[in-house]
Amino acid sequence: MPLSFALLDKPDLADVKVLGEGLNAHAALAGHPSEWVELAIFGRDEQGRIRAGLAGNTGQGLLYVRLLWVHDGLRQLGLGRKLLAMAEAEAVRRGCHTAGIDTFSFQAPQYYPKLGYREFGRIERLGARRDLTRYWFVKAIS
Repeated sequence: MPLSFALLDKPDLADVKVLGEGLNAHAALAGHPSEWVELAIFGRDEQGRIRAGLAGNTGQGLLYVRLLWVHDGLRQLGLGRKLLAMAEAEAVRRGCHTAGIDTFSFQAPQYYPKLGYREFGRIERLGARRDLTRYWFVKAIS
């Protein structure tokens, strides 16, 4: 069957969903059904504006934190630590034993080891100036 290919920088989300569904079907045939469940925590101010939050998902025994953000004016108050602790506790409740997160060198690679995460991978020389490093961290949570 001949295929036509299109490279897109703004793909239709429904099309991307087809890829995930295909991977999930393949995983299920291999005995590893998809069980990923979204997880999000938001810290809002008195006006209801989000000032801190975490978004990720859990499945296959893993909590994966995709996004962790604290407003500049609220950093150094323990909010990131609180968000991670809340997410980790929920992940354990969901049956997870491991948590993972990634970050860049200009963000917080020094932060996660203080919370029990260990680096397990990195890619260096990223960015237009080739001065960025991306780090991956993992932690046993149960």
